[in-house]
Amino acid sequence: MHLLPLLLLWVLVPVQQVSSASSIEADVNRTGGALVYGITFDADTASLQPGSEKVLQQLVVLMREHTDWRFEIQGHTAGSGGPAANLAASRQRARVVVDWLVVHGVEAERLVAKAYGDTRPVAAGSSDEARLLNSRVQLRKLNEE
Repeated sequence: MHLLPLLLLWVLVPVQQVSSASSIEADVNRTGGALVYGITFDADTASLQPGSEKVLQQLVVLMREHTDWRFEIQGHTAGSGGPAANLAASRQRARVVVDWLVVHGVEAERLVAKAYGDTRPVAAGSSDEARLLNSRVQLRKLNEE
């Protein structure tokens, strides 16, 4: 087996940072919200990829530790489809995250699903890295309103 193709693949494919419970908690305490990476979906669907459960489970733990927390669960897309398709995809994905959290013990009244499509990018451009950063779940604490 040749290592060069594997090394090139590793260099060319950006690695998405997965959020940890401590980084999410620190961001929420500091800013009232958090970008959550590691919750991923099958292409062009709202089907969670298996690796997403690790980050989602961390959210469950945090919600159990902070019983006063309420969140808007925001779905964001990378903008690879049209505006209507991006909004629909982000709506479905936010709803899937809320449903997963509720099934795993978070009270439904503490969560609100909200779709933003591709209207709030965090990275400019259309590179693979920008698309990975912009296709995300984000939390906004509702208690501060």
